[in-house]
Amino acid sequence: AYISNIERLSSHPDVKCIISVDAKTNFSQFSSEPLFGEVHLDPRINVDWGHYSQVLATVSLMQKSLDYKYDYFSFLSGDDIFVSTIEKFSSFLDRHKGIDFIDVNVSPFDKATIYRRCAYEYTTSDFNRKKNLFEAGRDYLRREYFLKLKPRSLEISVLPVLAKGSNWFTVTRAFVREFLSFYDKNSTELENFFKNSLCSDEILFQSFAASCRFERTSSNIKAFGSGDERTLRYVDWNTGPSYPKFLNYL
Repeated sequence: AYISNIERLSSHPDVKCIISVDAKTNFSQFSSEPLFGEVHLDPRINVDWGHYSQVLATVSLMQKSLDYKYDYFSFLSGDDIFVSTIEKFSSFLDRHKGIDFIDVNVSPFDKATIYRRCAYEYTTSDFNRKKNLFEAGRDYLRREYFLKLKPRSLEISVLPVLAKGSNWFTVTRAFVREFLSFYDKNSTELENFFKNSLCSDEILFQSFAASCRFERTSSNIKAFGSGDERTLRYVDWNTGPSYPKFLNYL
């Protein structure tokens, strides 16, 4: 997927691809390919699923992006496929200039999810997705015990509104600049709050949007009703067999 994206996107004069390669990945397989000659981040970050390292990788990409002139920053994973044309996508963004396309949810269901992700201090074992049945059961019982008897406080002064949403988004340069300024000023407090939480990349950026820029987000505009419409993505969480579903791209 990433090869298809980079081949299409990097050839366009209005697009700059910034590639973050996980520190666990053999970098030589990337550096030997001409199409990966765009930008590589240094230092590289060892990213683990659900871990705060995902936030650090995103922040690093944002910081590097400010070296270039652009109107919008679009965050993609290595599994994403850019299915629109660049011209059509750019035209859409021009028509909605100034809107941050980020999913921001504060419903009771989402608040309950935020509680489960942030009120418990997750350990290294919780970020391991290849656990056997015994390990999974042990971790589940430990979480339930601490969530009921010793939950962490969810109060964080710099984020009056905690929200949840997709970690894939397309936001304005103004959003990136404001978030990085906010992050630099409050990095210690943010890290202390989120470093032992689960999937903080689905809470931190969205909470910033809810607390500081909500009126300028797609989540505040009725025309963008669902999470997919708000983030300009298509993700199938319903039909399976994998969740999300892996799609064939021809």
